[in-house]
Parts: sequence; structure tokens; C-alpha cells
Amino acid sequence: MIVFDFIGSVLSLIQIIVDFKWVVDFKINVPKMGLSTFTILFDLMFFLQEFCLYGRNGQRYTNKKTKLEIE
Repeated sequence: MIVFDFIGSVLSLIQIIVDFKWVVDFKINVPKMGLSTFTILFDLMFFLQEFCLYGRNGQRYTNKKTKLEIE
């Protein structure tokens, strides 16, 4: 579900950029831009935790070699 949240935020920012480029009398919607930016940052932190820092079953990724194999 976080992926859908991330996609929605990116599409919202793209909509703001497209409106800024092609609408003649455009006024920036600051709350929409701020909320989508905040959501993207929060989702990126979640992705970092879920896929980079922790493995399956909540365990951290570690070196799989034991002390005996290293020596």
C-alpha cells in the first residue's frame, strides 16, 4: 500500500509541474505541494527501512560468514 501512496504523491507533483508549465494564470497550491513532498520523503524512509536496512522476518542484513569461516 505504501507503493500506491508513493505513486500518488509523485503524480500529484507531476500535475503541479504540468499546470505550472501550461496554465497561463497558475497559482501554486502550496499545501498540495508540501503534502506530496512530505509524503514522498516519508515513503522513501519507509522503503529504506523495509528493503535496505532490514531483511525478512525483521532481521538486519548481516554478513553470512561465521567467525570460523573468516579465520
